[in-house]
Amino acid sequence: MEAVRTHRPGSAHGTHVTVRAARRASRLPASLVALVTLLPLGACDAGPAGAPERGPGEQRDERIVITAPGEDFELRVGEEAQVDGTDLTVAFEAVQEDSRCPTDVTCVWEGNARIVVGARRGGDALPSLEINTALEPRSAMVPPWRIDLLELSPWPKEGVLTPEEDYVARLRVSRP
Repeated sequence: MEAVRTHRPGSAHGTHVTVRAARRASRLPASLVALVTLLPLGACDAGPAGAPERGPGEQRDERIVITAPGEDFELRVGEEAQVDGTDLTVAFEAVQEDSRCPTDVTCVWEGNARIVVGARRGGDALPSLEINTALEPRSAMVPPWRIDLLELSPWPKEGVLTPEEDYVARLRVSRP
């Protein structure tokens, strides 16, 4: 048998292993072929020890994004970002308010959206933080780090309620 590392196009989940059986594999018992075929799959995205190298902003799995300090990154509600080289994890917990002016309406004021961000230092959860798009605070401190809300999308539309799972926050974690 020959193990071949491949990359799934369009996937941010790193690499996965496919196994091609050699012609002689047909002579092996089916249970042994299945065992040898499935064993390498357990190593895929196995975590720090077996994980492939990832750059900043790439996803480790469906819920954790790896980002570098000072870089912009995006999270959906329920997703987390691990700030590379630190013990800080930031989570987009909820949209508390979205009173921004809808895209198809002319308003006197742009309005405001407020999100709830969770943070952990090591394994210790910190109190939830609220950050706004237009009103203060537009950032929150988790010393020595500052978390900035740069953008919240999508922008509202008149008469349409945006489902919370559709929101994407663009954030940055940096030193002030």
